Amino acid sequence: MSQQSSQYGISSLLTRRAKLYRGSELTQANGVFKRQFKFNKPGDLTNDPIDLEGTSVQISLGSIDNVEAALLGKHGAHARGIYFDYGISGMDFCPVVRFMFPDFTTKGDLKLFQERYKVVNSELVEITVSAANDLTALYQERIRIFPTDTTTHRAHANNGTYPDPQAEWFAYADNVNKLIADNVLQQAADTNLPPVKYLVVTCISEVLEYGAMALHGAVPEYRHMLALHTATENGDLLSTTTIPPSGSYAGLAMDLGHLCPPRCKKVL
Repeated sequence: MSQQSSQYGISSLLTRRAKLYRGSELTQANGVFKRQFKFNKPGDLTNDPIDLEGTSVQISLGSIDNVEAALLGKHGAHARGIYFDYGISGMDFCPVVRFMFPDFTTKGDLKLFQERYKVVNSELVEITVSAANDLTALYQERIRIFPTDTTTHRAHANNGTYPDPQAEWFAYADNVNKLIADNVLQQAADTNLPPVKYLVVTCISEVLEYGAMALHGAVPEYRHMLALHTATENGDLLSTTTIPPSGSYAGLAMDLGHLCPPRCKKVL
């Protein structure tokens, strides 16, 4: 994954939102997602949504590097961000992964490459637009959201005044790059420790006030977000103790991305 900086910053972050998570905090945020977001199983006439079976995916860093090299060779542009369209396969969260490049005709704003990928056995596999649309359509059709409590659920709102998020994207500069670099440095400090091998994407949720995200007037609700952390062959690199000093992301999960909507303007 490229360590060069994008010209596009992410200064307008969401408010009222945890951004860094230790292991226990990530587990808690994932537990909130599992409680508030359910799956409406096809053919189930009870209208009683059930748990998703998988709520995280791990992606080989080597696979990400290979895809980025291929995109550079094909398009002549470096990847400067990663974008996850929310999808479902079977009963598992299955994001459609896309990459982003700076468009210097618009001051370096990030835009999407057209290629789409699915995670299969931790590897990125390119899929067709039709196959990608099937994954995202299943999410939007079958996800059920308990927006404010655990008694009343509704379908995903993909339009209207206050639509639900359909994706989240992360700029590499100072965020994804730092997450990986800090964890690589920590592991390299001890020759007995295994190297960082995976980027892990985990579904999380907390109450967000859309008024803080450029859509004013919305009632605060639980929203689907993502957190990223790293892992080795032996498991997750997540701290069980204190936040690391000096601003390091070592042993932490981070959510420093942009939900789409409402913040899709820079990438669509």
